[in-house]
Amino acid sequence: MRLLATIEGKEKAESIAAYLLVKSISTHVEASEKEDVWEIWTRDEDRVDEAKLEMAQFLDAPNSPKYVDAVAEAQKILKDQKLKQQAAAKNIRSGKSIFQNIPGSNIVSGGIPPITMTLLVVATIVSFTTDFMNPQPRNQFGTMMYNELTFVRASDYAATKDPRASLNKGELWRAVTPIFLHGFTFHLLFNVLALAQLGRIVERIEGSARFAWMVLVMAVLSNLFQGLMPVNLMGYHRFGGLSGVVYGVFAYLWIKSILRPDMGIILSNTSVAIMLGWLLLGFTGSVGGIANLAHLGGLLTGVVLAVILANVEAPKWRR
Repeated sequence: MRLLATIEGKEKAESIAAYLLVKSISTHVEASEKEDVWEIWTRDEDRVDEAKLEMAQFLDAPNSPKYVDAVAEAQKILKDQKLKQQAAAKNIRSGKSIFQNIPGSNIVSGGIPPITMTLLVVATIVSFTTDFMNPQPRNQFGTMMYNELTFVRASDYAATKDPRASLNKGELWRAVTPIFLHGFTFHLLFNVLALAQLGRIVERIEGSARFAWMVLVMAVLSNLFQGLMPVNLMGYHRFGGLSGVVYGVFAYLWIKSILRPDMGIILSNTSVAIMLGWLLLGFTGSVGGIANLAHLGGLLTGVVLAVILANVEAPKWRR
């Protein structure tokens, strides 16, 4: 969230908050340390400039009729949103949706933002081009792509038996690129669907620039955790998939929504149970070859990022 202004008087604070709501700009009003002084925050990272402009106009003429009229209109909007929230809650209990959208937040619906879309498109193209990590002899381009994107080049590992061999040669991109490889169609489908839903929410909350580096951190740490751990601890150098990033984004959204309920998103208990249950099931070895350490590494990375950013962004919220 971004702080727009501090305003003296609760009635004025409510007026501008109502007007911004009518403009479909989500806000949060919070009491400051000073008596009867209120902080106006916006949740919409992509509309901060517009919100600042509206705030400047309000401060020049706070008694304008358009701000007075906005209060009644905002009350009607909130009433409609409450009805939608109640319907969404029914869907959550019936398993139709994994998210509850709190009034004032429109980040769940809509199209897929650019970073999330790029990840989905690239992963799909790479997976099919490389014949799902098993390129056929006639598929020379797919073979070349696979060799360049794996955590360690097959020839390097054959010569050294060291999963770090290609990284040690300076091919640092290999700490990231395995996220685009997938072993079979269901693997790709599950990751694409999960990231399409989870990723677009986090990207809208945090903005594309921050989401991009978050994905980079999640990819690197989950891949290193999977690729460099000993085999007897479930490490393995030949792996691929967006699952580590999916678990990172899931954990980030889950933990940050708990630490910052003002975000307006709640991850349902059913969804949390499914994600954690699948993680634990993978470690039992009963569901075949899964990059369990990548899942765990992504999960832990998402938790740490959520704790760090929640504390950095809103230290006052805990008071």
